[in-house]
Amino acid sequence: MIPGHGQWSRGAATGGVGFGAFPKVRHRTTPCPMNRLRSSADIERVRREGRSYAHPLVVLIATPALPEHAAGSRAAVVAGRRIGGAVIRNRAKRLLREALRQEQLKPGWDLMLVARAAIVGAGLVQVKAALHQLLQRSELAMS
Repeated sequence: MIPGHGQWSRGAATGGVGFGAFPKVRHRTTPCPMNRLRSSADIERVRREGRSYAHPLVVLIATPALPEHAAGSRAAVVAGRRIGGAVIRNRAKRLLREALRQEQLKPGWDLMLVARAAIVGAGLVQVKAALHQLLQRSELAMS
């Protein structure tokens, strides 16, 4: 083996900094169109006061936003442990976030999406259709 060219060498490809020639991970620079409900108090308020709409894949709970957040809509995505392990729950939440990202919503609403067990075998197309159906039923979709 040539010195300085091993698996863990700090070579010229990185300018002598870091390991390998991998670029740094950069976070998304474009603004996210949907704000997220982050505080447990807001999530609990939506669960307590909101109106729910059910589908076999997902449950939508919606309530009008507080006056200070009325400019846009905010959402929380929840997947409980009964759905499966961490990998399955994270996949379900990613599917729901992506489906929600592609929807046009009326401003001034706080939403919670609760994944159901049937979402495990569903793809993005099915999740998008389910979410669109719920948003139409709740009259929150712009289109």
